[in-house]
Amino acid sequence: MTSEQSKLQTILGILLALAPVIFVWTMELLVTSEELTDSGLVFFIWEVPPLAAYHATMYVMFLVSWIGAFNITHHGLSKSE
Repeated sequence: MTSEQSKLQTILGILLALAPVIFVWTMELLVTSEELTDSGLVFFIWEVPPLAAYHATMYVMFLVSWIGAFNITHHGLSKSE
């Protein structure tokens, strides 16, 4: 494994750990907001619509998880050959 591949796998591992946490944190913000269409939800430092934040973090989590699953599966299959 090259140094570049190792760095990419490390970044992917960090993203796999952080994506669900950020998604759940967004869900917590949604639950504590007065209504789902309230435009006053502050996400990090920007004010964004809560449903937009929910959907954005959900799709980021799905994408990171799918890439991670593909990478782990591909790496496992290449080792078994």
